[in-house]
Amino acid sequence: MNGEDVPSCVACDCDLIVEYILIECKDFVGARQRYYNAENLQQLFQEISVTYVFDFLHEIGLFYRTLVLFVQDYM
Repeated sequence: MNGEDVPSCVACDCDLIVEYILIECKDFVGARQRYYNAENLQQLFQEISVTYVFDFLHEIGLFYRTLVLFVQDYM
């Protein structure tokens, strides 16, 4: 978002992008299943309450980091 390199997933070395974190990362499967089951971002944001997404991000330790990045880039 701000021209920096995208961080990589420690478990599989994939880029930590939104879709990867919310849908694909196998390291977060257990946490993800506690809050939602979606096959893609469209399904996630059309059918799942954003509260569950926020709860998932909070559990995996990315909620506040995501919020800070959002504020830095869009405010």
